[in-house]
Amino acid sequence: MNGAHTPNVNITQNGEVSYSAIPTMPSSTHSSNQMSLSQGIGQMSMTDVNLEQALDRIQELHRENNELRDYLKDNNEKMKLQYQNLSEWKEKIRVNNARNKEKFDQTKEVVQTMTRENAELKAQVSAKATELQQLQRSVVEMDSDLRSKQEALTELRKTVEEMRQSTGGQAGGRSPDFLDAVLVNHDSGETAAIKKENVLLKTQISELENKVKQFRENNDSLMRDLDSYKTVKQELQENNAKLERENTELGQRIEGLLNENKGMKSETRMLRNRVEEVEQQMSRVQASAVSTEEDRKTQAAEMAQTELGDLRQRLKQKDEEIAYYKEQQQHHISDLTKQHQQQLQLRNQQLLDEMENFSKRQFQEMQQRHANQGFQHSLQQHLRVGQQNHGSPYQPPTYTTQSYPGPAAGAGAVYDNRSTNMTMGQSHGGSQEGEELQQFECPKCNQTCPDMDTLQIHVLDCIDQDMT
Repeated sequence: MNGAHTPNVNITQNGEVSYSAIPTMPSSTHSSNQMSLSQGIGQMSMTDVNLEQALDRIQELHRENNELRDYLKDNNEKMKLQYQNLSEWKEKIRVNNARNKEKFDQTKEVVQTMTRENAELKAQVSAKATELQQLQRSVVEMDSDLRSKQEALTELRKTVEEMRQSTGGQAGGRSPDFLDAVLVNHDSGETAAIKKENVLLKTQISELENKVKQFRENNDSLMRDLDSYKTVKQELQENNAKLERENTELGQRIEGLLNENKGMKSETRMLRNRVEEVEQQMSRVQASAVSTEEDRKTQAAEMAQTELGDLRQRLKQKDEEIAYYKEQQQHHISDLTKQHQQQLQLRNQQLLDEMENFSKRQFQEMQQRHANQGFQHSLQQHLRVGQQNHGSPYQPPTYTTQSYPGPAAGAGAVYDNRSTNMTMGQSHGGSQEGEELQQFECPKCNQTCPDMDTLQIHVLDCIDQDMT
C-alpha cells in the first residue's frame, strides 16, 4: 500500500464528520531508501569498509530507523483517534435512529387512529343520509296521498251538490247538509292527522340535516388533522431516510478503514522486518568498525550518543505537541457535542410548543362549535328531563380511553375529561340527600358536576362524543 492516503476524521462546527488524507511516506522515498540500503550494504565488505564510511552509514541507518519509528508512531496515534471518533459518531447515529423510529411509530399510530375514526364517521354520515332519503320519500308519498284524498273529497262534494240540486225540497235539503257535515268532519280529522304527521316528519328531517351537517364539519376537521399528521409523518420519514443513508456511508467508510488498517498492519510488519534487518546490518558494521580502530569507535559512539540525545529531545517535544493537540481536539469535540445537544433540546422544545398550540387551537375550535350550535335551550330541556326521571332516555355506548402519543400536555387535556367507561346510571330514587346530589347530574352518563356551567360543558362533550 505504498503511496496510499489514509482518511482522517475531522469534526466541523455543525457536528458533521469530514474526512481528509493523512500524508504517508511517499513510495519514491521507500524505494530510494531501500535501493540505497541494498546497494550500500551490497557494495560494502569487510575489507572495503573504512571508519568514515562506517560512521556515515551508521548515521544514515540511525536517521532512517528514527524516521520509520516516528512514522509508525504517528500513524498508530492517528488511527486510534480515527477509530475513537468513528465509534462516538456511530453511537450518536444509533441513538438518533432509535429516537426517530420511536417518533415515527407514535405518528403512525396516531394516523391509523385518525383514519379509523374518519372511516367510522363516513359510515355514520352515509347511514344518516340514507335514512334522510327514506324520510323524504315517505313525506312525498304522504303528500301524494293527501292530494288524492283531497281530490276524492272534492269529487264527493260535487256529487253531493248535484244530488242536492236534483232532489230539492226541505227534507231533501237537510239530508245533503247532514251528509256534508259528516264528510267534512271525517275529512278534517284525517287531514289534521296527516298534517300533524307531516309536521313531525319535517321536524325529524331538519334534525337529521343538522346532524349530517355537524358530521360533515367533524369530518372536515378530522381530514385537516389527518393532513397535518401526514405532513409530520413525511418529514420524519425523510429524516429517517437521511440518517439511514448517513449510517450506510459511515459503515462503508468504516469497512474501508478496516481494510486500510489491515494493509497498514501488513506494511508495518514489513517495515519492522526491514528495521530488524537494518539493525542487524548496523550491528555487523559496528563490529567491523570496532575491529579496525578503537579510538574512532569511541569518537563515533560519542557523536552517536550526542545525536541520540538530540533525537530524544526532539521526540520528547513531539510527544508534548501530540499530547497538547490531543487535549485541544478533545475540548473541541466536547464543545461541539454540547452545541449539538443544545440544538436538539431547542428543536424538541419547539416541537412540544407546536403540539401544545395545536391542541389548544383544536380545543378552542370545539368550544366555538359548541357555542355556535345553539344547543343551550335543548340542553336545559335535557337537564330538566334528567332531573325529573333521574336517568337517561337512552343508553349511551361504552367508551374506552385511547392513549394518544405525543409529549404535548394540551392534547391529553382534551381527552382527560372523558371517563374510561360510561355506563347507564344506577336505579334512581331514595332519600332527599341523593336527589340533591343528582341535581347537577348528566342525563346521559349520570356523572355528577359541581355547578351548572361544568354540567353544560360536560353534556356538550357527551353529545359530541355520542355523535362521533
